[in-house]
Amino acid sequence: MARNPFSEFLRPPGLKRPFLSIPSPLPDILLPPTRRSVFIVHGHNLGILAEVEAFVLKANKKPVVLKDQSRPGKTLLDELVQHSRGVQFAVVILSADDVGRGKNEPKDQLRYRGRQNAVFEFGFLVRQLRRSNVFVLHEQGVEMPSDYGGVIYIPYDTNGAWKGLLAKAVKAAGIPINVSSVI
Repeated sequence: MARNPFSEFLRPPGLKRPFLSIPSPLPDILLPPTRRSVFIVHGHNLGILAEVEAFVLKANKKPVVLKDQSRPGKTLLDELVQHSRGVQFAVVILSADDVGRGKNEPKDQLRYRGRQNAVFEFGFLVRQLRRSNVFVLHEQGVEMPSDYGGVIYIPYDTNGAWKGLLAKAVKAAGIPINVSSVI
């Protein structure tokens, strides 16, 4: 593997080994997608995660969830890069895990937000897969990240209407899926 020209910027001062090991050259991480793998990003709501995994399996696709992957001495970023290779689309679950507000907003104006790692992975996957292949499934009342125009946001509901919306969005993105089999 070629030396990463940004290595010196990827470690805290005084640390001799690379802090992050990003493959070089960077375009290597942009491999052709397969028809079977779906990357799922999630927060703390494991119930919604289980529903999305079941949806993906019913669609005859393979769910890829970081928490289920082995991490032999790798950073989370290394795992994200490795396990997102070759996926065709991603579902990002933004559940009401955190609360926050802008620093200039009134202190009583707290809003639900997705986990910071979920928002980071969302941005990474938008870059890797294109906006049209990243779908956000969000709980009602969760603040959406700004500046992600062109991404499909689908509201989660306990009745499962989100499944039809997600299936149609996946099909509209040109990804083979039998809509009637997953609803």
